[in-house]
Amino acid sequence: MQTIRNTDQYKLTMARAGYPLREEVFYYSHRKGNVYIPPRFDLEAWVRDQLPVSDNSLSGEPLLESAILDSDFQVIWNPEIEVYAPRDPIFAVRGNSALVSWLEPTILRLNRRLQIYTILHEQGVEALQRVASIATCQQEKDLTLEAMSDMGVNPFPIEVRLEAYFEDVRNRAINLIRLVDGDADRIFEVGMRATSCTQQHNVALSACKAAGIMATSNVLEAHKLSMRAVGTMGHEHIQRFGSSYNAFTTMRDRTQGYVSYLLDTYNTCVEGIPAAIRTIQESPARRQGIRFDSEYGIEQQYRFAVDACRQAGVKPDFILESGWNDVLTARFEEIRKELGIPADRQMYGIGGYLVKPLWDHLSRDGVSAVYKLCSTNGRPT
Repeated sequence: MQTIRNTDQYKLTMARAGYPLREEVFYYSHRKGNVYIPPRFDLEAWVRDQLPVSDNSLSGEPLLESAILDSDFQVIWNPEIEVYAPRDPIFAVRGNSALVSWLEPTILRLNRRLQIYTILHEQGVEALQRVASIATCQQEKDLTLEAMSDMGVNPFPIEVRLEAYFEDVRNRAINLIRLVDGDADRIFEVGMRATSCTQQHNVALSACKAAGIMATSNVLEAHKLSMRAVGTMGHEHIQRFGSSYNAFTTMRDRTQGYVSYLLDTYNTCVEGIPAAIRTIQESPARRQGIRFDSEYGIEQQYRFAVDACRQAGVKPDFILESGWNDVLTARFEEIRKELGIPADRQMYGIGGYLVKPLWDHLSRDGVSAVYKLCSTNGRPT
């Protein structure tokens, strides 16, 4: 069992602005690679073990808390299927919107276990040793040994390099802060779903904090480490409403404080940016941001957005994420200065680049593991 805080902040924000009791279905899949061996355990029992318990963090929001704590869900899968191809739905979870969405960071960590099964089945123990003989922490090591046991394979030595991992992450965080002229408030960490386990992310965030980064999407670790939990919107929120404008205004009108709008669910330049500008114009006194999440064409989209915002007379924050690293940060700092965007109006969300170990390892990005909304209130998304 986990606490309600053990998720990304934007999951809670979207539930507040959405339909927490609506029935939805999310599916899990790997988008890259060859074939994949499915879970070798009782998947529904495993998901049930991941369900949250109350930690009083939502005691003032009884509707949201009851929706997340509702254990009435269904795991949809066929245990008789022996292999899956890339993009096949390996399983799905149906239940209350708030609960099945909340599960995403935990469920995505299954990718490591399934990669271990697949490597052992397709390539053998030596191939696994090349990518799993070093661990970031004891919990990651234990997970590897457990997956090997599931496959009936004898364990091999695994070295835990916790201190080295901490220093690697801290050094990368220090470099990112340097790239934004020393203003650590312009960097926030979003790597929860790129880590293998809770302990790895705790180590990574401790290193980020040691470097000066004080914001993360991980609600639980933010609470433990006295950091700030940040995050507003994912693609699922826009899919629930069927249009960016409807989703943006609902988020703006149902949540307090800072809000940002994700642009690329349908079409960044044709639909997302105009909807964000319209939403901001309707509430000009509130500080709001627009978030870029496309890995392709992002420089052109950014320049287009800056020009469109200036023509419309709005001054949002510009938030850049998705596959972000030191090279992209340096490049977009150059563009920001070229276009005259104030430094305090441009922020960067860094995930995999910050939390990945520097040695050969199994990663979520390696297989592009996803857990996506596919049905809301009976309507395919």
